[in-house]
Amino acid sequence: WSCVLPEVHNNLHLSVPLAAGGAVSLYSCPIYKKPRRTDPNFIFSLQLRSVQPPEHWTLRGAALLCDCKNEKY
Repeated sequence: WSCVLPEVHNNLHLSVPLAAGGAVSLYSCPIYKKPRRTDPNFIFSLQLRSVQPPEHWTLRGAALLCDCKNEKY
């Protein structure tokens, strides 16, 4: 499945508040130009807040795409 995220500028700085009863971690999420995840398609990584540890998202292969023109995954 996929979802639409709001526009993100690459100079964005977020403060990470602590969640009630637990810590918030940062996942260094890769952003790609196209669904094919190769070095030429890599743009940069965005630090996303999560209550899950970064390993949770890494093991699932979580990434963001900038170009999704009705392509089948």
